[in-house]
Amino acid sequence: MVFNPIEPSLPPAQIIDIRARRNWENLMKKYNSVIQNYRMISRNEKKGWPELAQVHSAAAIGIDLEDNVLFILSRAAYSVHDLILILLELPIRIRDAMYVEGGSEATLYYKLNNKGVITHSNSHPARSQKRREDWAELPNMVGIAKRE
Repeated sequence: MVFNPIEPSLPPAQIIDIRARRNWENLMKKYNSVIQNYRMISRNEKKGWPELAQVHSAAAIGIDLEDNVLFILSRAAYSVHDLILILLELPIRIRDAMYVEGGSEATLYYKLNNKGVITHSNSHPARSQKRREDWAELPNMVGIAKRE
């Protein structure tokens, strides 16, 4: 995923599938911020996740057909394979998505009108609470802010 473009003519954010784009290295150089992770959906199709019995909550970032960035948290436990199929069936017209975290670490925080709301996953609540107590700091974080 790239965002914060150097060139104003570029989209503010994109998810680049390096297996499907020939010029991905050049495109990445045109953005100030880059996140690498596992692709879930590329060009409206499921990518790269086998059917596994393991289920857990998951956080993902997606982009729809209108170039809106989607921050996704599935508190319910699904296999990643099944979550991808669910996302593709929703009317959100998702084009691309990448996996960012799973299990007890999958969390969404947002702040609106100076009130912060944290939404945690529901996977394995007993382990989730213990794990959070052990955190010295946030394990991974993607932040956005409205420009003045």
